[in-house]
Amino acid sequence: MEEVVVVRHGHWDSVNDQLTEQGKGRCLEVKPTIGSFVIAISSPFGRTRETAQLLSDVEPRTDERASIPQGAPEFGPRIAELRKTHPYGVTGALIAIPELREPLYKQGQALLELVKDALAHY
Repeated sequence: MEEVVVVRHGHWDSVNDQLTEQGKGRCLEVKPTIGSFVIAISSPFGRTRETAQLLSDVEPRTDERASIPQGAPEFGPRIAELRKTHPYGVTGALIAIPELREPLYKQGQALLELVKDALAHY
């Protein structure tokens, strides 16, 4: 039976788009609990590629469908403020902004297609 594991990137340095030592350490702590991988797919961000590589020991294939929609810069401060108090952190903050719901929905549909493609081809 095929299994798909979807994970979010580890703790990262937003200036350099790479994992912090804390993020790398956490990936290595979690790795034994999630099993082995045939393939790894990542968004093009450095932090996500690094997370996928550490968790899977497989060179991740990059696919935009594994990414997040790029919002207008004015959403940045709103998201930063909302994530401090939202019970679901940044994810909740994104969903709490009505203008982002449709792009997030479309990106979710793209991710679903990526999972279907991966299952069909591997």
